[in-house]
Amino acid sequence: MKIETGTTKRTRSLTTTLALAFFSMSAFVLLLSSGLQIALNIRTQQAALSSRQQLIARDASKTVSNFIQEKFSSLETAVEFANPVSTTSETRKTIMESLLGLHPAFKQFALLDRQGRQLAQVSRTSQILSPQFIEHLQGGVLTQTLSEQRYISPIYIDDATSEPLIVIAIPVTNVLGDVQGILIAEVNLKFMWDLVDQLKVGTTGYAYVVDEQGNLIAYRDTALVLLNENVMQIGEVAQFVHNPALLTDVTPDLVAYTGLNGSTVVGNYAPLGTPQWAVVIELPWREAYQDIIILGLQSLAIILGIAILAGLIGALGARQSAAPLVELSNVAAEVAKGNMSSQANTSGPTEIVNLAVGFNSMTAQLRDLISTLEERVAKRTDELQTANEMNARRARQFEAIAQVSRAINQTQSLQDILPQITEVICQQFNFYHVGIFLLDANNEYAVLAASNSEGGEKMLARNHKLKIGQVGIVGNVAGSGIPRIALDTGADAIYFNNPDLPETRSEMALPLFRSGQQLIGVIDVQSTQQNAFGQDDIQILTTLADQVSIVIANARLYEETQKALLESETLYRGDIQTGWAKFTRSQKLAGIHRHGMKSNLLLEPMELPGAVEVTRSGDIYQKKADGNDKSTQMTIPMKLRGEIVGMLNIKTDSDRIWSADEMDIITAIVERAALSIENARLLNESQKRAFREQTISQMSARIGAGTEIESILKTAVRELGTQIGGAQITVEIGSENE
Repeated sequence: MKIETGTTKRTRSLTTTLALAFFSMSAFVLLLSSGLQIALNIRTQQAALSSRQQLIARDASKTVSNFIQEKFSSLETAVEFANPVSTTSETRKTIMESLLGLHPAFKQFALLDRQGRQLAQVSRTSQILSPQFIEHLQGGVLTQTLSEQRYISPIYIDDATSEPLIVIAIPVTNVLGDVQGILIAEVNLKFMWDLVDQLKVGTTGYAYVVDEQGNLIAYRDTALVLLNENVMQIGEVAQFVHNPALLTDVTPDLVAYTGLNGSTVVGNYAPLGTPQWAVVIELPWREAYQDIIILGLQSLAIILGIAILAGLIGALGARQSAAPLVELSNVAAEVAKGNMSSQANTSGPTEIVNLAVGFNSMTAQLRDLISTLEERVAKRTDELQTANEMNARRARQFEAIAQVSRAINQTQSLQDILPQITEVICQQFNFYHVGIFLLDANNEYAVLAASNSEGGEKMLARNHKLKIGQVGIVGNVAGSGIPRIALDTGADAIYFNNPDLPETRSEMALPLFRSGQQLIGVIDVQSTQQNAFGQDDIQILTTLADQVSIVIANARLYEETQKALLESETLYRGDIQTGWAKFTRSQKLAGIHRHGMKSNLLLEPMELPGAVEVTRSGDIYQKKADGNDKSTQMTIPMKLRGEIVGMLNIKTDSDRIWSADEMDIITAIVERAALSIENARLLNESQKRAFREQTISQMSARIGAGTEIESILKTAVRELGTQIGGAQITVEIGSENE
């Protein structure tokens, strides 16, 4: 026997799953360890790069610093071998001209005595000193040189050549160390540009020099230097300008920023000390981190290779480990196709052996199950069919209860509802005859009130009734109030053989109680089959009997209520008509007429158009304008509790059509007017009744206050004369014989 299997979702094999697991685990571990190693290497490389940058910056600062120190050393050497202050003017000039020849960076010299008087001067380009140089001579160079031994001026730009210049000065002393004068030189920093241009910073890096204000002094791009550019916006330059007195970079760590040439760089700076300049070196970011990038790529390649190798090893191991499971899976597939004789191999690891033994046991049980499955299915099918029939029967029974409930809610008349109940019970339960008997007013007979069968119709036609407590099952139940069932009418001693129902073989009669106590009738159910009534039928029909009792009680109560309501309505309407007639006569008022702004009371009734139609139908009468009468009229009945107590007539001089809103307003006003007049009438009658009762009470009190017959008679005559004006009152007392 083949077992149908549904389409299953495509999945990976166990070997592939294990191989992927080995590969993923190896890759994760390698990535984690290598990532940590790469992070450590990056930190090491960054530290090494930072140290290398600092060394390059210091070397560059030494080169630039040596340029300045060399110029001071030349001046100090010249002063040490020949004191230019105490020698002749020719010797002074010769010394200064020799310095111009030895160092092209010197542009002009001046020699001042201790009081600041000029003793000699030499210029490379002219016979006289430049105004800018003279301005520095007249400044504080003398005071600062005498106090600090060496003097370096701020950088300034030559007006003629736009080249950066500085002024340096040293004191001139004699053999005893006394200061006799000052030797001042103007130095052209253009010659420092070549030194800076020759500084090597990596392959594509560069160096430049800035002063303490961030002005660019030296750079390989001389055009940028000649523009006297301020580069304080660069990070390293800003740090130096913020604190130029420091002797080293306060942030040696590598930080990427936008460099002087506009690209992303990492840089460092080294202060010169004296003068307060700094050499800044910058290396492009890609070159700075080139070794780190290469190291990371190499590490990733190694990780990938090792992960692939681990995956291959894992695949081989997974294949060997999964072989027993794959074999067991193949056996399971054969069993699924219907080959129940397939057996799993019970060799290999303990867990696999246990699984194979369990699988073989399950296969054997499955073979036994399949062999007996058809028998159990057939048996279960019969049970389900029987249960479905019972459920269907129960559903019909509950449907009968539901239909009776709907009939209770929809119908109040016994003549209509009882035949419906017998028909519903007969259809849903498939009974031969259903009859409902009601007890008569004297509780002597059970009278058939409704039936669905042909024999029942005949019994209804002849007003069939049974003596309570004597004839048949129905009479017995009507007398005892206890349900009675005859499953075999031939063997039941109480059963009455009715010639109108010759096919009856089973009969059940259930009492109908009102409010659970008073017996009001019997419901009789008959079937053409013996033993037709089961326990479920008895319970359902008992429930139906309770509902039928409710139906009968409600219908009778409804009829009694309707009758009482009709009598009350008739009396009330008569009272309204009589009361309004007396009210109008007592008020001497037939109505009111209003035209424009003027209102008139009507003492006599008016003939209103449509009054007869309104009185007959109780509806609104409307008359439209025509050729003879251009006016539009409408007569509306004033109703009170359904009785017409007056009419409202509205007349207009034009052909007018009344809107729905206007009709609603008029109708509402008429209803409220009728109600208000009725309230006024009732109040008037109540006041009159109260006055009459009060008058009678007062008269009785006065009459009752007398103790003698004469006094009592006089009081009675006087009181009557007071109340009935203009009347002649006579009281006669009869004789004993009379």
